[in-house]
Amino acid sequence: PNLSTGQNLALSYWTSGSDVRQMLPQRTFYHYRRRILDELGVDISLPYNRKQSRRETFDLEYLKAHEIKKVPADFPGLVYRPALFK
Repeated sequence: PNLSTGQNLALSYWTSGSDVRQMLPQRTFYHYRRRILDELGVDISLPYNRKQSRRETFDLEYLKAHEIKKVPADFPGLVYRPALFK
């Protein structure tokens, strides 16, 4: 999503259970609220309910079916190996 750093921080504070309305100036809060609501459809003025948030789970058969079988030839050159840079 195209959110600014401040909007991302406000969203992360909200998901941690903090009352973002008390943390930000009123105009900033409503500006951030409108942008987050437009981008993600999440209203940070409502209390965050961890039980209502959806968590994706995948069973073992799904993971096996979507496992990467063949690695592209140029991929190993892109992997960071800390032992090489010591």
